[in-house]
Amino acid sequence: MLFTLLTAVVTILMAIVAVQGFDQKIQLVVWMDGKGIAVETKPKTVGELFNESDWIIGPHDQLSVPLDHMLRQGDEIIWNQARQVMLLTRDGKENKWTSAATVEGAIREWQLPSPGLYDVLSPNGDIPIREGMTITYHQSFNVSIHVDGKKLTKETAPTTVQEVIDGLGITLKDRDYTVPTLTAEVLNERDIVVHRVAEGHELEQEVIPYMTIEEEDPNVLLGKRELKIKGVEGIKVREYELLKQDGAVVDRQFKTEKVLQEVVDEIYLIGTKEPEPDLEPEPNLVEEPNLVEESALATYLPSQAAETTSEHQAKKTLSIMSTAYTRDCEGCIGITKMGIDLNKNPDQKVIAVDPDVIPLGTKVYVEGYGEAIAADTGGAIKGMLIDVYMQSHEEAIRWGRRPVQLTILE
Repeated sequence: MLFTLLTAVVTILMAIVAVQGFDQKIQLVVWMDGKGIAVETKPKTVGELFNESDWIIGPHDQLSVPLDHMLRQGDEIIWNQARQVMLLTRDGKENKWTSAATVEGAIREWQLPSPGLYDVLSPNGDIPIREGMTITYHQSFNVSIHVDGKKLTKETAPTTVQEVIDGLGITLKDRDYTVPTLTAEVLNERDIVVHRVAEGHELEQEVIPYMTIEEEDPNVLLGKRELKIKGVEGIKVREYELLKQDGAVVDRQFKTEKVLQEVVDEIYLIGTKEPEPDLEPEPNLVEEPNLVEESALATYLPSQAAETTSEHQAKKTLSIMSTAYTRDCEGCIGITKMGIDLNKNPDQKVIAVDPDVIPLGTKVYVEGYGEAIAADTGGAIKGMLIDVYMQSHEEAIRWGRRPVQLTILE
């Protein structure tokens, strides 16, 4: 009986102790947004505490302990409430949740690479996260810049063309331009081309040929051609304005034209004066002895070959053009068509004729030359043209080309 009574007393005492322990309050701290909130509560789970306190845990929130954790005296519970932010990258924009306290913590939470030297992170990594804030995180990439015949490479985050070339110290002159334009955004790997545009001038020289003009002159003998004015080529200079791109001409515009040297036409006087007839031999004319070999003379010359013009009567007088040649001219061998050897008889008076006009063997009198025999021919001697034989080149040159009166002798 006594034992039963003692057992009941112990049970009652233990129940009282248990009730007293359950009713005993504990103290703890709940950290929210970096601020600690002191809480005094009866022993219970974290989930029960949050329910009693009307604290709603969002789906993206993080707690330092699980919800079924039994609270103990002195506990510190960290409640990181998630916030929605806008994340901008070069791939676009995205709404993100984060329970991190700072921007850098959010980058780690999202498992993105840590910002490098050329990456852009805005705001800075130590800035606290706020609901609805925008975080810009642009990772760097390489851009190729083509300028002045060279290719440069720059690591950069998304930016503009202007900032890229400024970062490389590239200076643009007045008319230089880039492709794409300076204000264009550079969001990923691409090529940028810098075009150099410059103005210039070009001088172009043109030679103006002179004309050859012939004027009839009654004071110049018929058949003669005399130089009156020597021709001078003109010089004209044109100036062009050039537009060059990267050294190549892309536009060329005429600007001015200037004559540096006036052209002077060359003028020849063509004689129209008829020569006066001269049928008589020159007063002081002395007939040269005929030194043709006897064999040749016996065949081709009449017995009267040594007689003077005065001893013959003129059969016919021709106005004819004449030139001169020597026995050693190009293609000549010194022996005439009729076989007269001018090498052995250099003083012989001989003319080359067109046999259709003056038959070979004809004795003639040539104005300014004297009596001669038509004993030779020539490839260029056609029609009313004769070629008089001279002993020297100087004599042939002095004779030149002249109209003469030719008399066919009996």
